[in-house]
Amino acid sequence: METVEVEDRRPEMAWTHLLGRAREQPRRVLACAVAGQLAGLTFLGFLIFVQTAFMHDRPFDWPVRVVAAFLLGERALLDPNGLTYVLGILVNQLLPAFGWSMFYAWIVMSPRFPLRVSTCMTLGFGVGLAAMWFDVYFIVPPGMVVLHDQDFWWLHIPRIWDWAAHIVFGLALGWFFLIFSPRIERTPRYEGTYGRS
Repeated sequence: METVEVEDRRPEMAWTHLLGRAREQPRRVLACAVAGQLAGLTFLGFLIFVQTAFMHDRPFDWPVRVVAAFLLGERALLDPNGLTYVLGILVNQLLPAFGWSMFYAWIVMSPRFPLRVSTCMTLGFGVGLAAMWFDVYFIVPPGMVVLHDQDFWWLHIPRIWDWAAHIVFGLALGWFFLIFSPRIERTPRYEGTYGRS
């Protein structure tokens, strides 16, 4: 009896075939990376705005200094220079902003993820909460303590504004993805849903 091979048409999930999905959808990965970089700048911009508008006890650039303190220690807070601001922005953009944008890509590359405005924004909101929870409570504290014996981020960024800034980051990530994905992927843009590549 002749054996007939049946093609498996079930979609591969992005979380089990991440590299393959990235090779198949490089433009979507690029769209997420662009969105992540803009969301990272939005995150810093929001904290600088809060520092300027509501916390007058320190300079407006204090959040950038605190990020730079991850590498430079207390010197970034007390005696900042050009390197302080360059490193502060680079650390923010290349570590959390890029890392979480790739996590976002990991999910939106799945063929089972519906690319709609509501789902992309909801996912961004969730990523913002996850970034706050994992980074601020589990990743940054041991890193700061090992390098500098104290957690500058925890000491100098109020938790309420920290949560707010991470939520802003997540929402900005979803919003910028919705803006740039159709342009980078060259797919049709609809009011409530986005076509797949």
